Amino acid sequence: MSNKMANAMMNKDEVIKNRYNFSFFIEVVYGNINGDPETDGTPRMDPCTGYGEVTDVCIKRHIRNCVDAMKENAPGYKIYIQNRVPLNVLDREAYISLGAEENDDEKKQLIIKNVLDNDAVPPITTPYFKFFELWAQCKLGRTAEALRQVRDYWGGMIALGATTIWEAFDPTENFPQHYGMYGNKYGKSLCHAWGAGPIYLLGSYVMGLKPTAPGYKTFTVAPDTAGVSDFEGSLPLPDGHVDIAFNDGHIKVCASRDGGRLIWQGQDVALPAGQTVEL
Repeated sequence: MSNKMANAMMNKDEVIKNRYNFSFFIEVVYGNINGDPETDGTPRMDPCTGYGEVTDVCIKRHIRNCVDAMKENAPGYKIYIQNRVPLNVLDREAYISLGAEENDDEKKQLIIKNVLDNDAVPPITTPYFKFFELWAQCKLGRTAEALRQVRDYWGGMIALGATTIWEAFDPTENFPQHYGMYGNKYGKSLCHAWGAGPIYLLGSYVMGLKPTAPGYKTFTVAPDTAGVSDFEGSLPLPDGHVDIAFNDGHIKVCASRDGGRLIWQGQDVALPAGQTVEL
């Protein structure tokens, strides 16, 4: 590991601006430092050399556990992904710490400048974490930018022939780099979990359906049509559904049950069950 990288890792105020590749060797006697779940937990082995392997994911887990044990949630060192802690709890804590949940326009602009639009921040290349970046964009009122990134990122995979969501995607890579991961030329999963985040964002921000009481007992439909010319869809409720369509600058909404309100261009109207409201 280079001194520059080591210093950057120790200094939380310094952003690691480049991608670093490094390797280290350890000796394990009568132990299994990184079992492979696809082979019943047996040690991971390089079939060519016969040496054991430790994946980058395993290393990150050890680093995370070390930081968690040594820093104990000290400012700047709190771990985002935690065992048995719901992500929605940690999401809110993260957004509050950044100011994204506050009506502080100056702080929001700092988030946009220093994080979201900062080219010095390494880009996110996994669909799992890409979702949280896009969620922040939507929360900050930048739904059009979130949609642009969905088209570039998820659309980029589709343009390359993907029919399922990949484990990671870097638009700057070329064939066969697109398929490499974990030191394996074709080691990337091309049908990976956690890639459906845009579906939630389309429903909650573009179509604008959000609960205002537990279980969607009451709800609002407040579409954000920036970045789209038209759309049409049906979103589920626990005991019904809401049909929403946008075309030629007009919104049509029909809810199968009472409790909803349509908020559109300064207007706030009730959504009677079974009746189509157009604004």
